[in-house]
Amino acid sequence: GFGGYGYGAWSAGPNKITVESGMSGVGTQNAYLSAGGYKNPTPASALTEKYNGSAWAASATLIQANSAMAGFGTQNAAAFVGGHGDYDGTELYNGAAYVNAGNMGTQRRYGGSAGTQNAGLVFSGTGPSPSPNTDHAHTETFDGNAWTEVNNLNTARTQAGSGGTQNSAMLAGGAIHGGSLQSITELWNGTNWTETADMNTARNGTAGIGTQNH
Repeated sequence: GFGGYGYGAWSAGPNKITVESGMSGVGTQNAYLSAGGYKNPTPASALTEKYNGSAWAASATLIQANSAMAGFGTQNAAAFVGGHGDYDGTELYNGAAYVNAGNMGTQRRYGGSAGTQNAGLVFSGTGPSPSPNTDHAHTETFDGNAWTEVNNLNTARTQAGSGGTQNSAMLAGGAIHGGSLQSITELWNGTNWTETADMNTARNGTAGIGTQNH
């Protein structure tokens, strides 16, 4: 099921229409968008579902079936990038349909992300499978059409939690291939990444929401 959080407690919500894992999501608690994912027996799904706070509804499918994408934006103005289906691809969603946009400079899956459809930020992640599975520190900004490479993270990693805006983002936790789970947290100020207090528990595969300070 889908859980909602409000006033200090979690509550169960309605199930998604399709059972999947590895989806990408954007939006808010009452205007949420889920795209792609792993759908047995296929390695990637093109399905998109919208949630309005009480129920799920199917929407347009991705151009390229995909999973482990980074996503940013809102329910009706979203961007989904990278992933197993198209490591450097970018798809934009307008609430009803998808179109392709410019490719990222770095191929990645499991990337971190922040921002809006026209002012996005993507960072970290892992390169194409099965080899070399390189973890990335590369950071790129998106203007709604094209990508620009900017300053790298201090610690390359994958599957970390992220959130914020193009000029005020954070990345926490994650993992290093062949290494260990991470507790490192980094803050982005629009120009550089700076390490700050570590998480209490090292972990990966987390999700992030909110702003850099909330």
